[in-house]
Amino acid sequence: MEKWREVGIVTEGQPIYIGGVNVWDYKWILIPEADRVKLPHPSYLNELHDFSVYDIEVNFDEFKAVRFRFAASELSYGVWGFYVPHY
Repeated sequence: MEKWREVGIVTEGQPIYIGGVNVWDYKWILIPEADRVKLPHPSYLNELHDFSVYDIEVNFDEFKAVRFRFAASELSYGVWGFYVPHY
């Protein structure tokens, strides 16, 4: 089972950085082989939520594209929680 580390909670569109980039600036690629993960609400650790797993692909230059994986869930209307894998 993959471990996850909290990144934070933001309102939709508010900048949140994973891999040094704002995830809202990129297309989210749903990872279908990754089941949803149950993770705690970052502010209320006793509340579990279903988080979907996504990648974003970032082209830092014309020769190198990097994928960053994260889990995200809309915790309430327009409020999103984010986690990243913790290895």
